[in-house]
Amino acid sequence: MQLTAGATGTGITYQWMKGGVAIPNASGSALTVQNITAADAGQYSVMVVNACGQVTSQTVDVLVNVAP
Repeated sequence: MQLTAGATGTGITYQWMKGGVAIPNASGSALTVQNITAADAGQYSVMVVNACGQVTSQTVDVLVNVAP
């Protein structure tokens, strides 16, 4: 699974979150989760920060279908 965010400006940093909680080491413009499992389902968002302030994206629901 890969989620991406785009922002323009200087000094931009990203922090990805799942369920409103920061995901450790998820600080790039893209969030990649390999070997996805049912535990990875949830609501994801990203906070974008620069010298002017911060903004958090809308959340996206990630659903994981598992084999029966």
